[in-house]
Amino acid sequence: MTLPDAPLVNPLDAVAGIAALFAAWRGYRRGLSAEFWPLLSVVGAAASAFWCAHRGREWLISHTRLTYETAGALAFTAGAAGGFLAVILAALAIRLVVSLRFNDAIEKPGGLIAGLAGGLLAIFLIFASVILWPHDYLRLHFGERSLVGRGTTFILRWRGFDIGQPAPAGAPHTKEPATATSIEI
Repeated sequence: MTLPDAPLVNPLDAVAGIAALFAAWRGYRRGLSAEFWPLLSVVGAAASAFWCAHRGREWLISHTRLTYETAGALAFTAGAAGGFLAVILAALAIRLVVSLRFNDAIEKPGGLIAGLAGGLLAIFLIFASVILWPHDYLRLHFGERSLVGRGTTFILRWRGFDIGQPAPAGAPHTKEPATATSIEI
């Protein structure tokens, strides 16, 4: 998909790149011992987001009046936030008992790689949450006019997310909502 009026790199890409470089720099400074649990929490958030996205969407559709796309975006974002919180709380509990220390030879380079990986995954989760939201302006700027957004959209579609597509025909969430009726006495 090419957009003639879209620049090659837009400000969102620049901010995402700066955030990734900052995460790598912070990981290098802190080392792998300090970056292990934050990396694990972001990986847990991503796993939870993908696991909850489809299941949560179907639950939200059957129990609320949310649309197909809104329920999917909410389930993905809530899954990411819940997974992040659960792993952070587990890490805090584990840190009280276990102290993690790596070899000095891999401490700084490992921290750099862990910081970069965690930063990139966090950027992916942020872009995915915005792209999944049913808002044309946000999808245009975050999903189509951004290199990071195009990559995120590709991964989301590869994982089975139907971005900007109508709800499947015959699905229970495509029924017209019930209207209120008045009863005269």
